[in-house]
Amino acid sequence: MDRDQEKAFQGVGGLTVATSDAALRGVKSGTGGSGKVADIGSLRGAGTIAGGSTGVGVTEKRVSGVVRSEAPAVDGELDPALVSKEVRARIGAVKACYERALKRNPNLSGKIKVRWTITAAGTVSGVDIADDSMGDSEVSSCIKQLVARWRFPAPAGGSVEVEFPFVFTASQ
Repeated sequence: MDRDQEKAFQGVGGLTVATSDAALRGVKSGTGGSGKVADIGSLRGAGTIAGGSTGVGVTEKRVSGVVRSEAPAVDGELDPALVSKEVRARIGAVKACYERALKRNPNLSGKIKVRWTITAAGTVSGVDIADDSMGDSEVSSCIKQLVARWRFPAPAGGSVEVEFPFVFTASQ
């Protein structure tokens, strides 16, 4: 508890916090404090906030982006088509990174080339952005975090270097 709150409640007694109507049944008046047992209906305003609104008519901006992938550059003994297949299976998460940014900037588009190493065990290490014509650090950071968690089939001849281009366009 915050020290200021501790000071504010120092010496206060006879307080009970009810979490439901049933919890109020055992509260007796005259237990060392003063005041009344109240429910939300007995408060001024009778349970509503004057001028309050539920936000009717306010909707979140809907955006839709398209993410295409180009042929990856693979340096090592792993079929580039296999790398592309694994990335396509996860493209929805990459698209989500882009669409979050589209809400801030509906004209955002460009290409991001991501470079990573697939280790002999099929895990990913050394994720980096090789080229970024989009220029949105949140999108590139989001994609780097995703790629770092991906798994690939173990390459036959040891680790493999991959450079994978993603092309982002907003759909109208």
